[in-house]
Amino acid sequence: MKSLSEEMKNEVKRLHQQGYKHREIAKLVGVSKGSVTYVIQERTKQQNKLCNIPQSVWDEWDILHERYGENGTHRAKNRLHTGR
Repeated sequence: MKSLSEEMKNEVKRLHQQGYKHREIAKLVGVSKGSVTYVIQERTKQQNKLCNIPQSVWDEWDILHERYGENGTHRAKNRLHTGR
């Protein structure tokens, strides 16, 4: 997915301030609803990763993800939740 231009981001913000709903903005600007939400929230990559989850959980996730790789991610998630 290519990044949105500054013009599109500004258009999304302008329409949001005018009271348009996310679905309407997406249709008018020609982007996905997820992109509209992302632009309106203006979260940084670090904020997206943290999401109020303790660093210790992320450290454990990184270890499990390294061990099982992309294809074993679902197994790593299960191990995080069950502790096995």
